[in-house]
Amino acid sequence: MLTHASLVAFKTYQGTLARMPIGGGAPRAMVDSVRDADWAPDGKDLVIIRTVGEKDRLEYPAGTVLVESAGWLSDPRFSPDGARSPSPSIRSSGTIAERSTW
Repeated sequence: MLTHASLVAFKTYQGTLARMPIGGGAPRAMVDSVRDADWAPDGKDLVIIRTVGEKDRLEYPAGTVLVESAGWLSDPRFSPDGARSPSPSIRSSGTIAERSTW
């Protein structure tokens, strides 16, 4: 769940990533300035994209930086079978590139 979300760009929000107990209760804040996230195939960790200063970061697990870019990172995804590392779309100066592994 994304709490304290704010609009960053057209249909794009950034906020605090939080976990909420399935049985109810208050959300527990995990990481600030998150724009996108996806569960790892094993369901234990999340890959996230967040903004720190003027740069985007791909982190997996949250807190471990895999990629830092002055460009726009989005859509972090694992391969469904977990055989490939998380890969984002990268936009820099209007170009889009896909990375399959890091």
